[in-house]
Formats: sequence, structure tokens, C-alpha cells
Amino acid sequence: MKGFTSAAMAIVATALAWGGASSAGAAGAPGPAYGNGDSTSPQVSANGRFVVFSSAATNLVTGDTNGKRDIFIRDTVTNTTRRVSTSASGGQANQNSDQATVSNDGRHVAFVSTASNLVVGDTNGKTDVFRKDLTTGAVVRVSVGAGATQGNSGANSGRIRFDGMAVVFSSLASNLVTGDTNGDRDVFVRDLTANTTKRISLTPTGGQVHDAYAEIDYSPDGARIGWFRNECTTSACNDGIGYLMQWSAATGKSVVVDSDSWSGDAFSVGSVRAGLNAVAVSSFGDWDGYVWIGTPSGKLYDFGCEICAFDITSAGTVGSLGGSTSVTKFSKTAPWKDLPARQPSVNGTSITPDGSKIAFASTFFNEPISRQICLWNTAGTTSTVLSMPSGQTASCPVGEPWRAGEPPARAAGSGGTYVPGSVWSP
Repeated sequence: MKGFTSAAMAIVATALAWGGASSAGAAGAPGPAYGNGDSTSPQVSANGRFVVFSSAATNLVTGDTNGKRDIFIRDTVTNTTRRVSTSASGGQANQNSDQATVSNDGRHVAFVSTASNLVVGDTNGKTDVFRKDLTTGAVVRVSVGAGATQGNSGANSGRIRFDGMAVVFSSLASNLVTGDTNGDRDVFVRDLTANTTKRISLTPTGGQVHDAYAEIDYSPDGARIGWFRNECTTSACNDGIGYLMQWSAATGKSVVVDSDSWSGDAFSVGSVRAGLNAVAVSSFGDWDGYVWIGTPSGKLYDFGCEICAFDITSAGTVGSLGGSTSVTKFSKTAPWKDLPARQPSVNGTSITPDGSKIAFASTFFNEPISRQICLWNTAGTTSTVLSMPSGQTASCPVGEPWRAGEPPARAAGSGGTYVPGSVWSP
């Protein structure tokens, strides 16, 4: 056990390494400029080159003076960071932005914002979904109906298609399509080439649903969308059935992937993620939950988890998982792999379709810094910080090492043993 003196020295050393209040190293050189505000919600492009995220940091780009959460994109090849959530002319957003996703080539980014000055005519006073073209600078509002009609209620959870030409989003608005009379949240797809909006949250027979959850995702090839709905089975809505759904662009219809009944309280869903044909859902919120992965043909894999900040690859049986003690690459057929030392409180992960890279948001033990975004090349045992200004690079700190006899939080009842050094066999 460390004494007070050694513990205090360790904390001071960490502050120096992270460029804290005392940002000079042992030789007096300034430390790296890590983001000075919390960074969250990372999403990595399919090729692993680009990562988008939301951040309250003001030091990632010059001129960030709006005092709001913004969207940023990090190019991991050129080590450049760019702010996305600005108007076409470069004007700063007057409110917060979050929930960004990026196209395969890094050109288009979709995000959610309550800002009213990103596009002309945004007067609905609601949260909207936008898409930014990083080549031309153009910004379009996605959460609109025919003729660019503004939504009469808010929208969120935008997920961009691989080519950047369509965005799926969730909204309570009733005026985006004709016949929307259910009075509940629905899921819509905006085609940015045809400028059309389609509601996809319908039953397999085309009927309106009681409640489509905000958790949605595009498959890597854009052919399918995973979503979740809830239906009451009593007039008082104290019993019901939750349905994990998969929509097909080829048929224009959705099929049920899995369902389960509930009583008292409706299911609490943390996230929905889509592979090529697989759909996954985490239940019981983001903490102490459960991940279920399947296709319309049946279950592929399931396990319990602590925080359940997860994503899946194209196949669906491999993915990323965050927890209170690690970031993990899970697999149905191979040993689970952790970073070799503790990365505590990993509360957001995104994995490339081939499983080669995982972006995650994490805080670290005993380190006086804000939450950072890191990228792990899963073939190795180290990760790099992305929430930094252009030109800055650094390794993600690993925090405290694993203590003997302390395995990571894993699937309850799944068996397996923890091997110090990174591998967990479920």
C-alpha cells in the first residue's frame, strides 16, 4: 500500500504529465495540450481514420469562444482536429451540439444540436439533426419534412449512412410525414439526394407503433437500420412487449428480430447497434445491464455487462465494450481482449466494422484532467489520445495496474478466467 508521501508524489507527477496547472515536464518543457473540458460520444469511421466526438473543451481549435459543447473531427493520419458544429460561413453555434456520426470517407458528419444559427430559417426552437459537408462547408438540417418543413417537436439520435447521403433520426414531431397520428416518438430517414423524409418505425404490416425508442443505428453498408419499439398490452399500459426491429432498404419494411414481455415499467434501452445483418441492444440502461445480439433468424450472442457502452462489427459477434475498469474487444469465438491496464469509467465506445480499432471516452484514476477520447489499435496494447489540438499527439494513460485477484467486470455466470495482461475468456 502506498504511503501518503508516495501517493501525493504520484498525483503531482501525473498532473505534470497531463499538462495540468503545472504543465512543465522534468526539463521544464510544457506538457501536451489535452482537451480542457469533457469529451464524449466518440464514433470512428469505417476505415478507422476519422473519429468524431462532442466536447466542452475550448482549446482544441483556435477561436472556440462560444462556451458550448461542440462537435470535432480528428484525422488520425494527419493528426489534425477540426470543429464541425459551425455554420457554412464558420459562425459558432449558439447552443450545444452532441451525438455525432461520420461517413466512411470522413467528408460528412451528422450531429444533433439545439443551436438556431447553423442554418437559415431555424426558428422552431427545438433540437434538430444537421449534416455538415467538410469539403464545401455546407450545412443542411436533416430533421425536416417535405419542403424542408421544420419539425414541431425535437429530434435526436442522428446516425449517418456510410456514404453520407442519408441520415436516420428519432423525433417526436408529428408533421414530418403525412398520417403521423400516433402522438409518440418515431424513426425517420432523410434522403439528402432526393430531399425526402420517410417514417420507418412501422409494424411489419405497416401500422403505426406506440413508441419507437431514440436508440437507432445504420448497418455498415446502409442496407438496414436497427431500432426498438414498445407496445402496451393493457389499456393502462402497465404491461407490454418490447421489440427489437430491423428495417430493410430493399423492402422498405421492418421485421422483428427479437421480443420480450415486460410488466410495470417498460424496457430501459441503453443502445441499439447494427452489423451487416445483426442487430444488438443493451437493456436496463447503461449500468449493470445486458447485451443481446441477433438476426431475424435467431440469437447470435448475449452477455451481462456493467456499463454496457458497446458497439458491434459487421459480423455482430465481435464488438467493443466499455466498463468501469476497462475497454474490451469482445468475441463470441475468441478470448476477450482488454487493454493491459486499467482504463476506468469507459462510457462510450465505437468499433470499426472489421474490429481493428476502437474509439472510446474515458476518465482515469488519480489524474486531474477532463474526460478524453482515445483510439485503440486492437492488434496492440496501447491507445492514443484524440481530444487534442492539431499537431499534438500522446499516448492514453493506462491508470492503475490490475491488482492481484481483481478481475474486470464481465458477464455474470458466463464462466471464464481473467489472465493478467489483457485476455478474458468468457
